[in-house]
Amino acid sequence: MTRRKTVREKWKRKGLAAALLIAGLLLAACQQAPEIETEAPPDPTPTVETQPTEEPPWEPMLLQTIRHGDRAHSVAFSPDGSQVAAGVYLEVRLYDLDDYSLVRSIEHRHGVEDLAFSPDGEMLAAGQGVYGVRLSNVDDGAAVLDLHGGYEGRVAFAPDGETVITGNRDGLVWKWRVEDGEQLGEWSVEDPENTRAVACSPTGDLVASGHYDGSVYLWDADDGALRRTLAPGGGFAKAEALAFSPDGELLAVAGAVRDRDRVVAVWRADDGSIHRELEVGQDANGVAFSPDGEFLAAGGNDGVYVWQTSDWALLYLLEPLDDEGDVDWVQDVALSPDGRLLAAVTWNGSLVLYQIQP
Repeated sequence: MTRRKTVREKWKRKGLAAALLIAGLLLAACQQAPEIETEAPPDPTPTVETQPTEEPPWEPMLLQTIRHGDRAHSVAFSPDGSQVAAGVYLEVRLYDLDDYSLVRSIEHRHGVEDLAFSPDGEMLAAGQGVYGVRLSNVDDGAAVLDLHGGYEGRVAFAPDGETVITGNRDGLVWKWRVEDGEQLGEWSVEDPENTRAVACSPTGDLVASGHYDGSVYLWDADDGALRRTLAPGGGFAKAEALAFSPDGELLAVAGAVRDRDRVVAVWRADDGSIHRELEVGQDANGVAFSPDGEFLAAGGNDGVYVWQTSDWALLYLLEPLDDEGDVDWVQDVALSPDGRLLAAVTWNGSLVLYQIQP
């Protein structure tokens, strides 16, 4: 055998061996291929791939119920979200949201029917059932200003904190300078009805006032000129509470009654057209938008309604209970600055806190 033939045979043997090796590997691979599972294996270990792609709906949690014994009228969160204030008879009670402990009690001369923190969180304005509106220091509870007298005081701070808006049973709306209490304006319409609520738009250019006959007036915040009149409908239709959406485009009115049907009316602030009417089972007494504008809450005699503003679907109906196990009448609602917490105060004197977002 020549050398060339020896090399050729050698490569033939190597080629044959390589082919056999490849065939063997392919056969082994085919034999080891897993069969398709017709049933899920028992107790699989969760992995990222097996987790649901969408979060399950959040279920609201009742965090705390604080009972006062006297009727609670109003509620507000501090701007930094560390405290919640409840207005009851003869006082405002401030609670720490970390442990729900009582931080301070601020004395007043009558029931505190309306509450508003100043934007910097340093002052707390209280609208009293009698004796008008008082501004107090949050840190020590000392009185700073007493603004007018009268029955059923209502109050709202302007977004810049430099002025405050008030109203009362006389049906008037006043504008005051916070620094020294000087009255900067007095606004009214002919034959005004009892002022039930006041609110300032987030942009600071509008003031809204709601009245016992259901009328809602939009005033120019600078000169007090009447910009627009909103009317939920004929007949008894008190506008009990007001809330602007965070972008200032919408105004929600609680307590509206149209043809004896109970609704929360949502209006467009720019042209005064009705945007949405949300049905509630009984009279609504308080209303609040979440800071991101994604939710609207309304408290009434059958609980707290929470709607999703993207499609106005009703997400929750929260039912705080009294000592007898019945649904307690909700007098006011507020949403925390981060939108996670909802506070409600009730006829029988409870401050109820829920977590409504993760």
